[in-house]
Amino acid sequence: MTIMSKHRRSVSHRSKRHVQEIIGRSAINIAPAALGLYGSTVDTTSPDFAFWDGVAKGTNPDYMLGALFAEPMCNILSSWTFGDKLTASVEGDPNDPNVQYTNAQLDKFLTDNFSTLIATDESSLGLGDDYLVVNADGSLTPVPPHEVEVLTTPVGSLNVTGYKITSKLPTQTIVDEYTLKGRTRTVTTGEGAGSGAPVFYPNLIGTLPMVQFSTKKGRNELHGRPYFARLRRLFSRYDKVLNKAADGVELLGNPKPAVQGVEDPKATLAAMATGKTEVLDPATGKMVERYNVDFSKLPMIVVGKGGRFEFVAPTTGFTADAEKMLGIMFLLMLQYSGIPEWVWGGAIASSNASVDAQLPAFVWLIKGLRMKREKQIVDLLSIWMLYRALYDPRIVLSRPRLGWQPVVADDKKLLLDYLKFVTDRGLITDKTALAKTDLVEDPAKEVEAAREEQAANTPPDDQVDNAINDFLSTA
Repeated sequence: MTIMSKHRRSVSHRSKRHVQEIIGRSAINIAPAALGLYGSTVDTTSPDFAFWDGVAKGTNPDYMLGALFAEPMCNILSSWTFGDKLTASVEGDPNDPNVQYTNAQLDKFLTDNFSTLIATDESSLGLGDDYLVVNADGSLTPVPPHEVEVLTTPVGSLNVTGYKITSKLPTQTIVDEYTLKGRTRTVTTGEGAGSGAPVFYPNLIGTLPMVQFSTKKGRNELHGRPYFARLRRLFSRYDKVLNKAADGVELLGNPKPAVQGVEDPKATLAAMATGKTEVLDPATGKMVERYNVDFSKLPMIVVGKGGRFEFVAPTTGFTADAEKMLGIMFLLMLQYSGIPEWVWGGAIASSNASVDAQLPAFVWLIKGLRMKREKQIVDLLSIWMLYRALYDPRIVLSRPRLGWQPVVADDKKLLLDYLKFVTDRGLITDKTALAKTDLVEDPAKEVEAAREEQAANTPPDDQVDNAINDFLSTA
């Protein structure tokens, strides 16, 4: 959504211009052919949402143990990406009451829907796609990706012109189709009997009120992919190794009794039996008696002539090999995900790496995820602003800018150290340095005001000395 107006000077002028912008507004379409959007290499396939949901939630039988990292991986990346706060602001004079009002409303909207944004981000990381609909009242409706069909023109291209949501309830099927013209809602009851006529709601904002949150979406792809999609094989092998190792440990914990070397095994077994059971002989098809031995009921064990009794178990030591292999797989998972071991809660005292060495790379990973997610969040805010402006003339229609919190506290300290280094050597202007801190809306105006205030508070003698120094420097 790229159509935004400059903020208005007066209420009457704002109202007139506001109405002109709403009525007949249409989205600007760049020639898709020029961008290669209609190429034959377009990938319109969507992820297997049911499969990846089972992987993340542990319901897939082949990944119950191996994919234990999947869901925490999404939680970790989302929590670090969003932090504890997200702000937004529009361009304009920071002293303008309308700008201040719009910024306050944006911050309130982000605060009220912060948990929804994090949940959407987590779902997108785990499934590859997730969707949020902005309703006319300003609320958000999360839509599961398996209910959404992305409409393109022409079909099979990347030129998205609408979304079709199909929600199947126990007694109804609801279809909502969003286009630039409006929203068409159709409700079907049962097998079609009692179906209501489609209800049409015109689109008053000139853009699709729905945002697709995608992860690892390629340039020629219509849908995203789960963050850990490439780890599917690793998760499967991890599951097998871990299960087999657990089976072996369980077997070792229950050694098998063995009677060896007896001349008459049947007589020995009969002497040790604590009961009998009739079982089907598969060779003859007849019921035969079989002796049962419950060692907890035997006061002593009698072994026949020439025999010996002992408990046997597999040779120990295989668990070390399994642990080594699981460790290698874990390192591969760390390498691909980009999440350091200390973030997972693992100790790194025995390794050469340290938190200080791993932190910069992880910080840049999170900053990269923020940059990829920023456009989707800004689009969401822009849609909300268009709806809000329909009845609130104080809203300034300008594409907002997000304000992220530092990834870590040291991140801010490191920035200040860098700024001090370059400013002390005259390698950067005061305006640029102040802009890097995100402390004020207009760095140039703030620097000018600060210098005027400093000059006003400087004693006369110091002012003369400063003027002389300035003259000598200029000369």
